[in-house]
Amino acid sequence: MRPTVEQPITEAPELLSTNLTAMNGDPKATSAISMKHMRITNLACYVLGPHCGATMMGRSRKAGRAGNATGKGKPMLVRIALISLLLSLPVSLPVWASPIADPALGSQLDGGIVTVTRFGGPLSSATFVAAGTGASATALGSAGFVLTVSPGDTALATWTLTNTDLTPVFLNNITAVTIDLTLSGISLFDSGSAPSTPDSGPGIPGVIHVAGVPISSATEFLPWPDPANLGDMFRAVSITFGAFIGPGATSSWMDDTDVTAAVPGPTSIILVGTGLLLLIRRWRLPCADPDGSHRTT
Repeated sequence: MRPTVEQPITEAPELLSTNLTAMNGDPKATSAISMKHMRITNLACYVLGPHCGATMMGRSRKAGRAGNATGKGKPMLVRIALISLLLSLPVSLPVWASPIADPALGSQLDGGIVTVTRFGGPLSSATFVAAGTGASATALGSAGFVLTVSPGDTALATWTLTNTDLTPVFLNNITAVTIDLTLSGISLFDSGSAPSTPDSGPGIPGVIHVAGVPISSATEFLPWPDPANLGDMFRAVSITFGAFIGPGATSSWMDDTDVTAAVPGPTSIILVGTGLLLLIRRWRLPCADPDGSHRTT
């Protein structure tokens, strides 16, 4: 409950004791305590607004009421400022822009879906989870596989797909893999095509084979629908292997991903700026000194 003029604000007992000890026969200490007293009064004035004149250290109610006259309307300014700052979040969400940031970490693939295709068409899927600054997607048991992305920037990382189903059956061979990063919420494949989306970096067309089972083709698809996309940002990639990835076999490659970096749009900037200006204005309003006079903070 807020104090009123009938409920004087007092300092903590230990603070009162310190003040009285410091003031005993020491003019400099007395001056310091007075300044401290004034700061406390101004803080109370800021918080209480119309109740700015509440008494402190035995201050009279008459002097307190005199200070009230300058506090009227101040809480309204504070409320408007705070409301503007709070409203800037939900109101500005629809107008947030999403430029691209490069580099991007493997851990930012978290949530993306990996789907492998086996000979004859059977599919199995797994979801990327962060592993330090890298990531992995693992499907266990029959038709199992694991796709790992080594730690660090994805453009420098090694992406390795392993067929973990050791059943010696011809239909168990992996022929292709699709990686869809839509559910990661922020990660995109950079195809490296020109023109390049600002801040997206050079990118990699398709993928670059590193080791293991060869890759016959790789194609990005699901273009990122943001207007900032100049044609090189995609949500997914499809990789077809030049041979079967049999039980226990692997294929490794390199690819490049970027991330979206949301920044506030015009509505957010206006609302935040309005709130800050009102708060600055609030601090410049006069408030009562301990002796009943006024000063500008």
